[in-house]
Amino acid sequence: MKYKNNITGLMYLPVLSALIAILAFNTDWYWLIFIALTPLFLFFHKEEKFWKIVAGTFLFRLIFALGTMYFVIDPFLYVLSIAIF
Repeated sequence: MKYKNNITGLMYLPVLSALIAILAFNTDWYWLIFIALTPLFLFFHKEEKFWKIVAGTFLFRLIFALGTMYFVIDPFLYVLSIAIF
């Protein structure tokens, strides 16, 4: 199934994945992370351009970090650990 080849394309999938992952992180519903990662892996499977995959991964990490940073005890150390990995 081909999607419209515009600038967004499948970029809604990493955003959806990050929002569900934030919900799973903040509510301690750890089983929900398996459902949250499904749109991200679907994005990896369907997307054909490397730079869109890099941008989608960056978008997922940015939204997830901003959504969970409020609940982490020391946000500065959390950002440093994300930069390492």
